[in-house]
Amino acid sequence: MKYIIALSLIFGFSALNAETKNDRELKITSFLFVENQNHHNRAAELCGRVTGNVHLHDRITVTADYTTKGPAPYTTLLDENGRFCVTLRTLTGRASAKFWRVGNPDLSLSVDATAEKK
Repeated sequence: MKYIIALSLIFGFSALNAETKNDRELKITSFLFVENQNHHNRAAELCGRVTGNVHLHDRITVTADYTTKGPAPYTTLLDENGRFCVTLRTLTGRASAKFWRVGNPDLSLSVDATAEKK
């Protein structure tokens, strides 16, 4: 009987500490074309922030031109404050950012963005 009570307490407390998607928010803070006077250059910089509980194993995958037949994924890491930046090449000026944690795909979040000129 004591064994059953101990197990129920352990599993009960672990359920209370379980993380959900609602514990964090993914936000794009800037998505700008790089200005270098070359009109054929489609380089852009996308930056954002994840608020809430972030870990060392958290990743951001940014997919440039995600609405086309040739999407290009870029994966980057978060800093200790949940911020990230990535330089990418985009033909359409559109990108999608997805937060995910290694070993826990249930915590993924996504957001779309459109690049602007500086």
